[in-house]
Amino acid sequence: MIIGLICTVLGVAGVVGIFLDIVWLVVLGGIADILENVLGVASGAQNNLTFIGLAVVIGTVWATSTGNPVWFGILAGACWESTISAIVVAIFLALAKSKAKV
Repeated sequence: MIIGLICTVLGVAGVVGIFLDIVWLVVLGGIADILENVLGVASGAQNNLTFIGLAVVIGTVWATSTGNPVWFGILAGACWESTISAIVVAIFLALAKSKAKV
């Protein structure tokens, strides 16, 4: 649980790094998210790598169309996946909490 939280924070920091052109933040966040997904599948806590795979493909396409290296696109896509997943989970938790009060 704590590893997931740390990786999510690093992924969000990587998205900030994309906009502020801080490459090391993108590298750190992307690697953390990819490792978290691989460890999740290896431990059985996660079923597949579809969402991270889609994010990596989109990041690669974005990187090649903007003139960035492919590795940067892969890591940027992973950072976005982590950030979007965190937002979706926060929304679901807020909805579940509001339903539980009724």
